[in-house]
Amino acid sequence: MSKMPISKLKSQVTVKGDFESIIRHISNGGSLTQLSKMWNCDYSEIMRMIRADKEKLAAYQAAIEDRKEWARERIFEELQYMGNYNIKDAVRPDGTMKTIMELPEDLSRSIKEVDVDGSIKFQDKLKALDQKQKLLGLNIEKVELSGKLTLADIIIGAKALKDDEL
Repeated sequence: MSKMPISKLKSQVTVKGDFESIIRHISNGGSLTQLSKMWNCDYSEIMRMIRADKEKLAAYQAAIEDRKEWARERIFEELQYMGNYNIKDAVRPDGTMKTIMELPEDLSRSIKEVDVDGSIKFQDKLKALDQKQKLLGLNIEKVELSGKLTLADIIIGAKALKDDEL
């Protein structure tokens, strides 16, 4: 199967909502490699079209930043499920375990593995909560430094520096 020429690509991008379809796809977690496969065209042709126009390039770079934020949000969302599940949701009122098909979606997203006998192992809640704290910048690890530094050490060190290092 032959690839789509750039002239046809440009008309297809126009048909698909001009350049906005590419930007929306990237901003929502997609990639240009996915689009090139869907549209049966070379990735390099799409990039060439983007790089040829400063406005398109700026919009593409902004979409890449949006995708990073989208990824952070998705990771946060998954960590929410892994850190906030309630094991009671896996048990029927009679005390027996529910099957995987009976589990609420938020609980099923917290499954780590299912054994051959049907027993379920869930993600480590503490680890998920720790990762969530790190993602949010709530975990501030303190590093204790010890040693002795005198004013004389600082002056000697400063004199040792070359003028261009200051």
